[in-house]
Parts: sequence; structure tokens; C-alpha cells
Amino acid sequence: MHRTTAGITTATVALGLALGLAACGNDAPTPPSPPAPPAAPAPPAAPQPGSGTPGSTTAPKISTDQAGKIVTGQYGGEVLNVEPDTAKGEPSWEVEVRNSKQGRIEVDVSQATGAVLEMEHD
Repeated sequence: MHRTTAGITTATVALGLALGLAACGNDAPTPPSPPAPPAAPAPPAAPQPGSGTPGSTTAPKISTDQAGKIVTGQYGGEVLNVEPDTAKGEPSWEVEVRNSKQGRIEVDVSQATGAVLEMEHD
């Protein structure tokens, strides 16, 4: 009887191992995830002060300091303010000057060339 019990125990253990291994190896493959939608393009960066015309992404060749010196060199006076603008269809610096030879003036200077594009009395 001892042999029968040992045989049953061995058979039970073998059956348990076989079922355990069979359960481990029969997993169905997981289907791949659908591709993620493309990311939306980033909005244009806000222009930094002194970085060109609003919405511009290229740096101007003429700085705000250079634009101020161009205007005071030509008209004299003291620079009050320099801000990005557009004059004659091109990016410019609008330089506001007081005490110039012509009084208080606003002068548009090309950001690309440094040429005076427009001048008006303020």
C-alpha cells in the first residue's frame, strides 16, 4: 500500500507541475498599442524685448542701442524709448527722441540696414 500512496503522490505532483507550466506558457500575445497621435505644433515664441518686430523669429542686425545712436548722430537729442515697429513694409525700430535739432521726434530705423526710413515730429 505504501507503493500506491507514493505513486499517487508522485503522479499528483507531476500533474500539478504540468498544469502550472502549461498555464505559464499559453498566454496570448498582447496586441500592440495604437500609435499616439502626432503632437500639435508649438505656438510661435513670443518675441523678447529688443528682438525684432512683433511675431518675428529672426534677430535683427541692428540693435536697439545702435538704432538710438544712428538717430542721435543724425538729429541730436536724447533717446526716450526704442520699440519694434514696421515702416515702409520692413521691420524697423521706432526711436523716440527729445531735444533733437527738430524737437521731439520719432524716427524709424531699418532693423536690417540701419537706414532711416521715416521721421515725424511728435
